[in-house]
Amino acid sequence: MCHRNFKNPVTTFVVPLAYVRAVFIAVVCVYMVKSLICCILLLRQEFNIEKLQIVEAEKRKIRQEYERKENQLDIKKKMYGQSISNKAFCPTSIFFNVCCDNKINRWHFTTETTQCS
Repeated sequence: MCHRNFKNPVTTFVVPLAYVRAVFIAVVCVYMVKSLICCILLLRQEFNIEKLQIVEAEKRKIRQEYERKENQLDIKKKMYGQSISNKAFCPTSIFFNVCCDNKINRWHFTTETTQCS
């Protein structure tokens, strides 16, 4: 479906309307595909950012839990060390108390016997 334009010395062709529509639809489809690819890439970047944030949050939780348990262990070690030192101190203090009690009892006994006699 082409014809010659006799008014112009240059030969021109009339392009069928169906061809123009097809080209237009093809161009629109190409732009739509490009925009879809851009959207997919943006969504993928957002997904990666959110995934990274979640991973970092979990790492932070694990570090905090580790530090909390480490502090608990330090406290237990200190308590154990104190209990050991208390146990080491305890026999001497018991011995001291027993000696003092014996001296006091002897003093009471001697004072009672001397007063009575």
